[in-house]
Amino acid sequence: MKLVLYSGYDKDNTALDREVIRLIGKKNPRIVFIPSTSHAHDFEFDYVRETFGEYGVKKMALFNIDHPYSLPDAELIFNSADMIYLSGGNTFYFMKSIYRNHLDRLLLKFVLRGGVLVGLSAGAIVMTPSIATASYPKFDRDENTVGLRNFEALGLVDFEFFPHFSPDPEYSVELLKQSKLIKHPLYGVGDGGGIVVENGRLSFFGNVWAHINGYGFKVNSAESLVLSKIKKKAKTSVKKTVKASSQQKTKPGPISKPKQSKHLKKWSR
Repeated sequence: MKLVLYSGYDKDNTALDREVIRLIGKKNPRIVFIPSTSHAHDFEFDYVRETFGEYGVKKMALFNIDHPYSLPDAELIFNSADMIYLSGGNTFYFMKSIYRNHLDRLLLKFVLRGGVLVGLSAGAIVMTPSIATASYPKFDRDENTVGLRNFEALGLVDFEFFPHFSPDPEYSVELLKQSKLIKHPLYGVGDGGGIVVENGRLSFFGNVWAHINGYGFKVNSAESLVLSKIKKKAKTSVKKTVKASSQQKTKPGPISKPKQSKHLKKWSR
C-alpha cells in the first residue's frame, strides 16, 4: 500500500508533497479530491490543485461525497485515478459518509491495486483502525454531530493518528493516557509533518511523537521504521511524566458554508 497522512495544511508540507509525487511515479497523473462534505471545501480543492500543479499535475477532479451517485460511476472515477486525496473536516461526518456511500470498499480496492491514497487531518484519521482520536481532548475535538457510535475506521494502517499535535502538557497527558487503552501506537503529528506508509514501512516527516502503552518519545524526522522496531523502541524508552496544566474550554467557531459545487467537476485541462 502507498499511503500519505498529513497533519494539516502548512507551508512546510513540501517534503510530503514530493513523496506523493514520487509514489505516484508517472507523468500527467490523475487526482481525485474527496471533501469530507460538499459544503465547505472549495478552498481546499483549490489549494490541492495549486499545490500539485507546481509538480506538473493538471488533471484533477472533485468528487462530492454528499451528492447521489451510482457505484458503477464511482468505480469508473476511482479506477481512472492515480491518487485519491481525502480532505480534512469533521471526522465523524466524513466516516459516516464513507460507509453510507460504500466508499470503504472502493478505497480498499484502490489502494490494493497500487493507487496512492492521501489524507489530511480527518482524511488521515479515517485510514486508521479507529477515529477515536477525533473525540479527545475535550477542549479540542470534533463534534459528533451525526451521533456516530461505531468508531471503527478503514484500518489501512496499524497505528492511530492525532493531527495538529503540540507537545504541550494538555495534549501529551491525554495521548499518553489514551495510549494505555489501545493496542496500536498512537502518533501525535504537528502541522507540517506526516507519515508515509510504503509497503509496510513507515517514514516520518516533521515533528512526530509516538505514544505507546503510556510511554512517549519523539520520532526522528524521515526515520523509516517497521512497526516491530517502533514497539521495541517504546519498551526501552523512559516513561514520561507530564503535569497537566489548567485548561479552559474553547467554543468552536461558526462553520462557513460556501456555495455547493456540482457532484463531479470534470478533469481540469
